[in-house]
Amino acid sequence: MIRTVYVHFGKRTGLPFYVGVGNSYRKNSYGNRSCEWKAKRKSEGGLIISFSELTKEDAFKEEVRLIKLYGRIPEGGTLINQSIGGYGSTKGITKNKTWRLKLSKSLKGHEVPDIVRHKISKSLMGNTINKGRVHSEQSKRNMSIGALNRKK
Repeated sequence: MIRTVYVHFGKRTGLPFYVGVGNSYRKNSYGNRSCEWKAKRKSEGGLIISFSELTKEDAFKEEVRLIKLYGRIPEGGTLINQSIGGYGSTKGITKNKTWRLKLSKSLKGHEVPDIVRHKISKSLMGNTINKGRVHSEQSKRNMSIGALNRKK
């Protein structure tokens, strides 16, 4: 399968802000992009340099090389890439403390509606993965402590 590796550069700064792999039209696509990418693309505009006609393996290797070369923002670089590139989109993703606190705050007090609970329950009926499983005494104690500490 033929792939393209592309690098988005900011017009104002001239610095790269994103490296990606995809088919020939992915470099211009706004679909399935992070909020950071969309904001950066909107504020910076963008010049795109791409390397086309690469095999999937070569494209992933080049993506990893370029991300390592320019560096991601958490590592002092200029790229907003969340992962280190290559196979799989989640390799090397770092979530900073601010992100974790924001997520935690957004989920506090979140209640799952009864209809959703019912759908989940129904989908799990017949699931026998843990049927007959015997928990160790330590596991039982840990589950008991966890249940006591859980908010009602």
